[in-house]
Amino acid sequence: MQYGNSGVFGVTLVVTDDDGLQNAERKDVTVGAFDSAKAAEDIKAVIRDFFRRYSQLDTLSADQIVVNWSQSAGCSGRGHEINIINNQKTFIVRTQATPHEIDVTFNSFTKAHAIAPADFAWTETDGNSYTGFATHDFEMIFESGKWQVCNFVLI
Repeated sequence: MQYGNSGVFGVTLVVTDDDGLQNAERKDVTVGAFDSAKAAEDIKAVIRDFFRRYSQLDTLSADQIVVNWSQSAGCSGRGHEINIINNQKTFIVRTQATPHEIDVTFNSFTKAHAIAPADFAWTETDGNSYTGFATHDFEMIFESGKWQVCNFVLI
């Protein structure tokens, strides 16, 4: 449930069994004001952690790199990134991702975008080293009590 204002709200859970018997429990829930500064810092931490883990491409699996990526329906970024990483593991032996300043904007209290430019350096299996730059637009979603990557595009 989403609340438009902060405050204390009564919540009632009603459980009905297969025989139609019911029981209810009422509790008060305190909802605080949305703290956009804290949310932006939480999102930036998720993105920085992704780049840190991506820099360990040679030792971590794709699943270990994409922690804090949503697995919800409608969030296809995790599967897409796993495919990219697994493909890169076939020809990249070392990586380094260095993010620049990350800019966060909110669509709502549960959705945001994080524009994250980063420098990349990598060594391929033939021993050649390369550098590059890319900017990701991460679509973020707040679910299960934390900010997660939902989708992304390169811009």
